[in-house]
Amino acid sequence: MTLLARYVLKELLPPFVFALFLFLSVFVGGNILTGLTQLITETGMSLGEAFRFFWLSVPRFVTYSFPMALLAAALWAYGRLSGEQELTAMRVGGYSLRRAALPALCLATGVSVFAIAFNELVVPPANRAARALRLEVQGMPGQVQEHVLLTQVDGAQLEWLIYLYQFYPAEARFAGLFSINPREQIIVRADQGRWRGNDWLLQSGEVERVARGTAVATVLPFTQLTARAAGLGLDSPANIARRSLKPREMSWSELRAYLRQMPQRNPRLGFLRWELHNKLAIPFASLVFALVAIPLGMRPGRGGSWLKAGFAVPIIVAYYVLWTLLGVAAERALLPPVAAAWTPNVLIALVGVVMLLRSR
Repeated sequence: MTLLARYVLKELLPPFVFALFLFLSVFVGGNILTGLTQLITETGMSLGEAFRFFWLSVPRFVTYSFPMALLAAALWAYGRLSGEQELTAMRVGGYSLRRAALPALCLATGVSVFAIAFNELVVPPANRAARALRLEVQGMPGQVQEHVLLTQVDGAQLEWLIYLYQFYPAEARFAGLFSINPREQIIVRADQGRWRGNDWLLQSGEVERVARGTAVATVLPFTQLTARAAGLGLDSPANIARRSLKPREMSWSELRAYLRQMPQRNPRLGFLRWELHNKLAIPFASLVFALVAIPLGMRPGRGGSWLKAGFAVPIIVAYYVLWTLLGVAAERALLPPVAAAWTPNVLIALVGVVMLLRSR
């Protein structure tokens, strides 16, 4: 590592760490503490449980804080170097401004790679553990998933709407099933259900069929009946567990495997694909923000490094407003999910690269 690189990194790292904790504190105060206070009030959660829930809830906001912290740090550091005429001294010494930008780009690349790994390996297990702890203090075992709602779509029509009162993924069983096929006018109820290798065995229930064009219903009670024999295409325990998880509780590989098994006409497909691409796009924003922050910080002008660091606020707001709007468009199938997730990065990166190439 050259002397120039060490010097620039020395300017970058302290504001990066400060900004990281600053933005993380904003997320914690606005999201975690409010929910934690309500949870303590409603459930009487102990201090130890509250402390554990707090730390399990922090990782999901770290990934969002990395790009913002790097943006503010690069604006501050290069703004100071520009204001103190140190960039001019580098140019006189034969160093181009692009070369002065290289340490920040290397740091941003490293942060992006680390954020992707962190988002894949740390965030999903922490989110699952936080939900399990919340269910536990609310009087429900962590391994139980309550009020699971599943849908099966055939083409553009809803084929089955399935409700499970309690689902035990580790034991491959459920308690309480109510399902309805509105097209065929079939209702299936069961008190219990167990997975038997390739199908569910429903116990103590009934199948109700309404004859077409009439209000006459035929009720067939049963002691044991397979889901396939009842005409109910109920998924395997592993797939039900994935479907009842939120995207933030799944890693990129888990969400990708789940999407491969999802019907192409599922109404949530666009949103889930957008979430899949976000698991890479958001961490990659660290490098994107660095591309635009470096030339902005280098620009000569009035105002110190703190003023230039303030430019981070409108950039962050514009980025996340655009990201949110495009996410809505992807959910409504108005825009491909990959375009919705990556367009903010591409636009800001293009602006940053053009500004950087114009630097001398």
